Amino acid sequence: MLCEISLTRACAVEGQAYKERYLPNKEELDTGNSAMKVLIADPQTTVRHALCIWISGLPGWEVVGEAIDSFDLIDKLNQLSPGLVILDCDLPGLPIDLLVERMRQVAIGVTIILLTNVPLESCQKDGMDVDFHVSKVDPPNRILETISKAKRRLEGKSYT
Repeated sequence: MLCEISLTRACAVEGQAYKERYLPNKEELDTGNSAMKVLIADPQTTVRHALCIWISGLPGWEVVGEAIDSFDLIDKLNQLSPGLVILDCDLPGLPIDLLVERMRQVAIGVTIILLTNVPLESCQKDGMDVDFHVSKVDPPNRILETISKAKRRLEGKSYT
């Protein structure tokens, strides 16, 4: 499970060493005063936990919920109104293309980051209506940078 190793490596590292190694500067990620509401949808507990730790530790970010399958995700989209959804491409339930289409109907304006289990170069999800792609095998900084880009986009700032 290479994807789990990259994402959960930070969970085994404690304190300042974790922050220095894996987290970008707070200034890079704190892009405003309003909290960004994030919903994490991934079937793997360790991945959800790692993302929760990272995101919750950043100023201006709030993880409002977690979903383990597509049906749970749709319910929580209705209940929690997140601005950002981090979506695993292999989430059980609906096929991913139909799930993304349904998400767009239920939560107009939500930003979607698609997490893949393979390097982005080999990802064949280009036709889907998602805002960003990131691979679980990417270094943690790459994942957090993508999340930060999504927040800046939602706030109307440049995301390049």
